[in-house]
Amino acid sequence: MEREAKTKKRVQVAIVGGGIVGTLTARELARYELDVLLLEKEAEVGWGTTKANSGIVHAGIHEEPGTLKAKYCFPGNHMYPKLCEELDVSFRQNGILVVALSEEEMDTVRMYYQRGLKRGVPVRLLTREEVLAQEPNLNPEVVGAVFAPEGGAVMPFELAAAAMENAVANGVQLMVDSPVINAWAEGEQKYLETPTHVIEADVVINAAGLFADDIARMFGDDSFSILPRKGEEYLFDAQLEGMVHSTLFPVPRSKTSKGILVIPTADGNLMIGPTSDDMPVKDDIGTTAEAFERIFSESRRMVPGLDPRKIITQFAGVRAASDRGDFVIEFSPKVPGLLHLAGIESPGLTAAPAIAADV
Repeated sequence: MEREAKTKKRVQVAIVGGGIVGTLTARELARYELDVLLLEKEAEVGWGTTKANSGIVHAGIHEEPGTLKAKYCFPGNHMYPKLCEELDVSFRQNGILVVALSEEEMDTVRMYYQRGLKRGVPVRLLTREEVLAQEPNLNPEVVGAVFAPEGGAVMPFELAAAAMENAVANGVQLMVDSPVINAWAEGEQKYLETPTHVIEADVVINAAGLFADDIARMFGDDSFSILPRKGEEYLFDAQLEGMVHSTLFPVPRSKTSKGILVIPTADGNLMIGPTSDDMPVKDDIGTTAEAFERIFSESRRMVPGLDPRKIITQFAGVRAASDRGDFVIEFSPKVPGLLHLAGIESPGLTAAPAIAADV
């Protein structure tokens, strides 16, 4: 039997991936006289890494100087109040506290404070008494903290959906249930094959998250790899609203994680996590008893009164870390007109509006 011919479609710009980066990029491109199409393999945008994101809008004090993470985080933070107002999305600017529980940890806190000052981030160095006045349920052994009041919280899935809705209202085309199963270039033109269509595009924006390296390799570009890193999180009943006001960070103990946090979400619930475990596969989103014990013991170091009986659900997401330890934001060295927006792990949610504006 002859195979049914696929529908052919031509656009100027094709975006692969409907996570927070892809949807905000689509919204920005809708401002221009361009024919734009976004392809999403799931049934709805935001169903990949975005839906399991912690929802923290970072302040811009954690990122190493000279990295793309540092370049995009602080300007992205500044864009959030207006962005969420325009899209009618929940946003709480509740601030970020990096907490020291020893004099040794206080040295790192002072480093973050100085880093913030150099970048123009509004920061304050707090004494033990000032921290406990602000967060009375913190561990009374706290030594001090750095406070960044412009940090906040947002609902990532809600933001991705609202950004895509706005983009579509302004002319961007959306195809869901459309995984890219093959891709190639012929001269200046790029081609993306889905189960039902062949898309021809002048420019392809690779925002495919965990699968961005797979998309790149379809085009013959192996310039980066995605290293899946799982994070488990646990959500408390709304009864605990107000127990903690700002997002609480410990002093990090590794270069691949900011540690186990206590997070007031944009909806008012408290959440603890995430872990940061390198994974051999990209689709392992199971939770484990071992990770729960780790998360709970670490979060109770900062907030001893947390009660595990108040947990109502748990979930996991997989970060799309790159083998460079930084974002990959560049045109392909092998395929003209193929733009990679890859390796967008933390603080990727915060950076996403600034990345989209740059695109």
